[in-house]
Amino acid sequence: TQLIPFLKSIGYNHLERGIILAVNALFSIVLQIVFGYLCDHFKTIKKFFYLGMTVFLLFGVGMYLITKQNFFLHIVFTSMMASMVKVLSGLIETWMLYLDEKKYGLYRSFGALGLCIGSPIAGIVIVSVTSLQTTQQISL
Repeated sequence: TQLIPFLKSIGYNHLERGIILAVNALFSIVLQIVFGYLCDHFKTIKKFFYLGMTVFLLFGVGMYLITKQNFFLHIVFTSMMASMVKVLSGLIETWMLYLDEKKYGLYRSFGALGLCIGSPIAGIVIVSVTSLQTTQQISL
């Protein structure tokens, strides 16, 4: 939810943000095929979910640490982070369906509720941290 505002705050224009999002989609297609194949081949979701979560966290933190315009790095970091969100969503949904088909809809609804609550909280945290950093820079 904070990807576009972040890229906009760094100074990317509409075209550059559009290119970054298009590359995100391409990465997503490739990574979903790769993770799907690996899960089928090794007959496990859990290990690849944890691997995917690690990759997501590393590239997510890296993306937000690069606060100056560096188009190539932002394409790579943003694409890896955003595509891992899509891969992880697919893996967790498949995992939930495998665990309990009857309660799958209930689990999905709580996941949607979590996104509805978590997205504004993420925005509030980012604004709070940014304003705290600005205040500290001014006081120095």
